[in-house]
Amino acid sequence: MKLGIDINSGERPFHELLEGVLFSSKKYKDSLFYVIGNIDKVKEAFPKIESFTNIRLVNAVEVIGMEESPLLAVRRKKNASVCVGMKLLKEKEIDLFFSPGNTGATVVASVLELGLFPGLKKPAMATFLPRLDDDGETLILDVGANPEAKEEYFFQNAQLGSVFYHGLFEKNEVSVGLLNMGTEYGKGSSFIKKVHQLLSNVDGFQGNVEPYNIIDGSVDVIICDGFTGNTVIKVCETFQKLFLTKMGSYFSRLLNASRWRRLFLGKAFNSSFLGNSTSLKRKKRLKRLFLPRFYGAAVLLGVNGLVLVGHGKCSKSDIMNAIDFANFLIDKDIYFYLLKNWKKNK
Repeated sequence: MKLGIDINSGERPFHELLEGVLFSSKKYKDSLFYVIGNIDKVKEAFPKIESFTNIRLVNAVEVIGMEESPLLAVRRKKNASVCVGMKLLKEKEIDLFFSPGNTGATVVASVLELGLFPGLKKPAMATFLPRLDDDGETLILDVGANPEAKEEYFFQNAQLGSVFYHGLFEKNEVSVGLLNMGTEYGKGSSFIKKVHQLLSNVDGFQGNVEPYNIIDGSVDVIICDGFTGNTVIKVCETFQKLFLTKMGSYFSRLLNASRWRRLFLGKAFNSSFLGNSTSLKRKKRLKRLFLPRFYGAAVLLGVNGLVLVGHGKCSKSDIMNAIDFANFLIDKDIYFYLLKNWKKNK
């Protein structure tokens, strides 16, 4: 497997992303990692990087900033890391490309360089969210590729999402729901009502769902526009931070209160059960409870190649998990499965 990783883009220092790549290169020794970025800076920061036998350095000196216009930047900066990566993917030098940079630029470069599935109007970004019962995960799309969507985009996204979910988890009957303000038929704006009627032609469509259905396992795939989906995942990320902060504060007070120490720190109580709630290791363990199996990147569905879009603040652990996700997608041969079957679900 050959993975292209853009380390130039995003809001984190490039060396943090590169550390994640180097760590994963030891885990996946049979995979080739094409590190796309400023080679001179990479060699300066990691002098021994060329000793890694499964690392390939690809020079890309230009960067598309997070505030730049996606279309203009892609057209003007041909040597930007995201553009270089897309060319490698188009020429089949790599099997998958990952970028944590400007989402719009990644989507635009994907469409212009790779093209769309035959008959598809727009691509969609999809990601997973965890469930309360730990029985599978919920796929939500679109989460940012198209903030403004037409009825047909919703319909095609439902087709893409359903087939994608089936291809990954081999579930025969994939259930699909339309994110709305209520589950009752007739809820929502006139636009959403038209979408609901159109989606009734999709296999497995269960009707309207509310935000709580994302985590209660009611449906496998949830459809929404890119603006709504992006807002949902960012609210989830914020709630995760809120919960971890509150939990850390609560356990700190619990352990520091003398009456609790007298009550709990006896022979029958093992203090290591809670330990130092503010420790980084304990916070990471708590954080894992609120994460899906694969995080760190959303997959761009509908373009002629495997593309993962990372968060702008993608960390070392995020990129490592994104690489796990990339290997899972390639092992499942999901691109060809999706290309072959997405239009059959209607």
